[in-house]
Amino acid sequence: MSRKSVLFLILILPFMVYLFLKIFGENKYEIPVFYENGITLSDCSQDQNNPFLVQDLEIFNEEPGKHPVLLEKASLIFVYSSLNPSAEFCLNELSRLMQTKLSGFNLQVLALSDSKVPAVGNGIIFINGNTESIIRYVNCSLVMSQKPDTVITDNLHWIVLVDSKKQIRGYYDSTDYEEYDRLAAEVDILVNE
Repeated sequence: MSRKSVLFLILILPFMVYLFLKIFGENKYEIPVFYENGITLSDCSQDQNNPFLVQDLEIFNEEPGKHPVLLEKASLIFVYSSLNPSAEFCLNELSRLMQTKLSGFNLQVLALSDSKVPAVGNGIIFINGNTESIIRYVNCSLVMSQKPDTVITDNLHWIVLVDSKKQIRGYYDSTDYEEYDRLAAEVDILVNE
């Protein structure tokens, strides 16, 4: 075989592989649905649906004339509280993501807060409630108490991705930079499903 033939094969082979994959390959990513077969939570009195569905934020309707927040579209929910030592870092990172990678998505970002904070900031909706109601919602509706190696109040640093059908689609550690990249990628996949 001559040098020109070998050189031609070396140059054409990657192009042929590319064309083959482009024509016959399929890139399809799926995000898992958590608790698709339901879940039993011992300390929670709410009905456990099959599949498990996240409850609307009715528990935070403490002020007269204030309506509960409905989870009608994909949502990111996190705790902005003195109980969460990474709350400020999480708020800053989610604000940055909302302005860059997540801009243009039909997504609501909800911060559960045990102190009076502004109603909206940087595209993030703050929902005020007392500490007990936050912990109960986090453990019973967002099922954070089921995360491995967590205790009821030690699990407040997680960000939860909920789809428009109120199903939990992901948990993200708000203290880890890499988790924000994974979060942005999975939101993109979820919105384009």
